[in-house]
Amino acid sequence: MRILVLFIFVFSMLLAEDESYFQHRITQQTIANQNHFSLMPYKKNYLVYSQLFAGANGDPYHFLPVQSQAQFKDYELQLQVSIMTPVWLNMFDQPLSIYAAYTNRSFWQFFDTKNSQPFRETNHEPEIWVSFFDDLNFGDVNSEMIWLGFVHQSNGQYTQLSRGWNRVYMNFFSTTMPSPLISILGLH
Repeated sequence: MRILVLFIFVFSMLLAEDESYFQHRITQQTIANQNHFSLMPYKKNYLVYSQLFAGANGDPYHFLPVQSQAQFKDYELQLQVSIMTPVWLNMFDQPLSIYAAYTNRSFWQFFDTKNSQPFRETNHEPEIWVSFFDDLNFGDVNSEMIWLGFVHQSNGQYTQLSRGWNRVYMNFFSTTMPSPLISILGLH
């Protein structure tokens, strides 16, 4: 199993280093945008076996009665599903568009058949951003697309188990680099 996880990791790293990845993604996104209400992959979608070397943190459950406290296994399945959709394309006949996305990341105690295979944690991450094409130059680096967005991340719990945060960000993209050149992050 570890060899499969290593293979997936190496393959994804090679894909991310491909200089044409950004251009390919923009082309595929443009084609999908022609179909109204289209859903496209956003972040990486995966299902992997993971092992928690230090064990899962049971401290947040200390307020429960002793017989109800969770006893997590040190290994689980981790899965992420992430989709995006255009909300408003070419606003005011300008190269300016609004997109929305949702990412769900879950940690599943799949191998705990004694306790009905519970999800240890599920994180919800709705996001919205404005994307516009512009030709900005930073010395030898050229930024061709800029995103200005807002993302909320929460585990969807309440009371003592609740965790969440909001972020405002700005990303600069270039066809010569597959990931954002600069990511400016504002925390709340």
